[in-house]
Amino acid sequence: MSLPRPGIGTIIVVFLGTAWLASDGRQSQGNQDPLPTPVANAAPEGVAAPTAKAYLVGVSGCSSYPCHGGQRRSAIAAVGSEYLYWSLYDPHARAYHVLEEETSLRMLSILVGEMVGRFSEAPDSLQTLCLACHTTAGDLAPAARGETVLADGVSCESCHGPASGWLAAHTQRSWHGLRRAAAANGFVNTDRLNERAGQCARCHVGDATHQVNHDMIAAGHPRLNFELSSFMARLPRHWDRDEQISGSIYGEPAHGQAYEAKAYLVGQCVAASYALKLLSSRIERELQRPGVAAAFMPGQHVWPELSEYSCYACHRDLEASSGIDDARASRIPGPIGSLRWGSWYVHGLLDADGPLAFAAADGGRWNSAVSELQQVREAMDRFYLPDEQLAAVAQQARQLAGEFDRLAVELDTQFTTRVADQAAVNALYDKVKLAVSQTLSWDDACQAYLALRAINRSLDDMRAPRADAHRQQLRLLADELRLKPELNSPQGKSAISLQEFFDASRDRR
Repeated sequence: MSLPRPGIGTIIVVFLGTAWLASDGRQSQGNQDPLPTPVANAAPEGVAAPTAKAYLVGVSGCSSYPCHGGQRRSAIAAVGSEYLYWSLYDPHARAYHVLEEETSLRMLSILVGEMVGRFSEAPDSLQTLCLACHTTAGDLAPAARGETVLADGVSCESCHGPASGWLAAHTQRSWHGLRRAAAANGFVNTDRLNERAGQCARCHVGDATHQVNHDMIAAGHPRLNFELSSFMARLPRHWDRDEQISGSIYGEPAHGQAYEAKAYLVGQCVAASYALKLLSSRIERELQRPGVAAAFMPGQHVWPELSEYSCYACHRDLEASSGIDDARASRIPGPIGSLRWGSWYVHGLLDADGPLAFAAADGGRWNSAVSELQQVREAMDRFYLPDEQLAAVAQQARQLAGEFDRLAVELDTQFTTRVADQAAVNALYDKVKLAVSQTLSWDDACQAYLALRAINRSLDDMRAPRADAHRQQLRLLADELRLKPELNSPQGKSAISLQEFFDASRDRR
């Protein structure tokens, strides 16, 4: 197996330092359409809306010593020390503070066209754009944001939901039986992988009010390459992984020893859903373009949104001597500059014959969803569409996102019985490996690598003999995927060794 390696002439905006490696658009990418005004305490997409108005309590409601602020007793956070472990080791705790760092201020200066010395000096609309993902309070109206709440960064309630409606019940012995009912009051059950992935994807893929576009990437923001299993492996865990494999003390079903493989597959469905919702929201804004002002810079707005397309469509080697076969590299049909929509989230492993179809409970429904997904991609690959066709794509994307949400729920609830033993997990591994041999694009191959690593971690959990044999294959694939330091962004950052990263995360189990 051999992948095309970018030559020296390649310039690519891919930052490998965020969550293992780590997203609006006519012609000029220098401006962006306005984002809808955030609604205070709105329920995340995919989570039931609270029956009563829920509001943020803040980390002070979680961090007392008898609750989640107890002393850390081991390398993995023990029950009762979750807040302390998060505050000391989790990068989300610093998400607000990084906005004042030199790299962030340089990005802001590039985006507004003049020097920005402090985050508070940036235009309000740009602050809102950043705070939506860099703080739990980002969805609040500006007048309701206190400096103390902002400084908490991305804290407990970003993932578990606004706590006002369930905090008191959460402290009672009867909480085990109240968790499901608490969803109506804003609680998000992150023991369920589809809900956990949805909380991550709001920012790490994007939605109508949480976005990273091509302007921001060009200014230095990491590209959004979300994949649930590797994100969970990278984070310092304040949850009990073994408990989630064997069965939650709160009565949630066991995920089983194929937990890591399941996390990859469920995450792919949720990520595809959010990518489709994001596309739909951007199209809907584009169709309202007459007279619309830009979000953080005056002037014309932009379409199409280039961050949703393959980076390699434009950022690729122009030297014939590099050995890259332009007819096959990146699997982009046509000459250099032919765009390919959704190259990270709509990849070869989602094909009708791929590993997700193998794991799905209803192969027919899966194949139908994939067929519609290809229709959306083919339409967006055409780059410019009349308004009526764009509107049809937006409607199709929104409906299809709902189907991928339902498929994610089915995978989360039925995967353990379908892929429960070593033979089934090995068959899933072989299915992905077969896809690798047919894949040449960097995004497709990275997704295959992450899938193989997740599946192999499941084989490790099963003490399967093949797990050790797979590691050398994975090292070779990781070597082919590693970019040269001069091709990484931001400038001067070295590429992470994927194998070293996963070996380190494996040691933390």
